[in-house]
Amino acid sequence: MDCLISQTALLTHFRKKREDYVRDNFAQDPATGAWEASTPKEEYLGELEELIDFIEQFPCLEPVGKLVNNNQPGRLNIIETAPGVTIDVGMPVYVPGYPRP
Repeated sequence: MDCLISQTALLTHFRKKREDYVRDNFAQDPATGAWEASTPKEEYLGELEELIDFIEQFPCLEPVGKLVNNNQPGRLNIIETAPGVTIDVGMPVYVPGYPRP
């Protein structure tokens, strides 16, 4: 099954991972205020930061329309691309929280 995840969700995940990693593995020098760790830990942190930068480079996709109800609770298969203009996508899109048939 294909699964899509948003850029925001990925960035949130990796930014939190980075913050947790720094907090758990780095020590703050009281004289300078700089965060310090061993070279391998700094290299891993650099890899996390490169990954975050890489994800930030992807453009966000613009939605082509919105799903609209076609009188079947929890099951949508009509996309409204403009007011009054709809497309039947030919397969249902199931809404979380509703049972699947």
